[in-house]
Amino acid sequence: MTVLSDEQLKKQDEWKKIILDLDQRLDFAKKAALLKWRPTDTFIQCYQRLLIGRKGHEIEDRSNDLWITYKVIQSNLIKGGVRYYTIVDLGNSRSRYQNHITRPMKSETKIAWLNKGLWNIAAKIADIAKISD
Repeated sequence: MTVLSDEQLKKQDEWKKIILDLDQRLDFAKKAALLKWRPTDTFIQCYQRLLIGRKGHEIEDRSNDLWITYKVIQSNLIKGGVRYYTIVDLGNSRSRYQNHITRPMKSETKIAWLNKGLWNIAAKIADIAKISD
């Protein structure tokens, strides 16, 4: 279990009060996907799959607040198991879809880098939400 700092606990409480609509959640997922995949990758845009809660956590993952959205995306990117598809060029104007599943991240350095990126995305969304209120 991760221990949160005082600042993170404060943000957690703050972000739980920010309710995101579907477009905001999809925008978060799209930006988060770019931390994992390059924009030039030929994957089918499946970033919305990052918003699906993991098995066994469906009840707590139903909320649309910023904190839960952040945690669900974080869990999916780090633990893997997210299905996505790429387009494989077969030549002669033909292509096909290839099915993939993300693997769990094991590198502590990459996990820390990803967490920092996700935190920054969430903080920007929170700042925009504060301005809107």
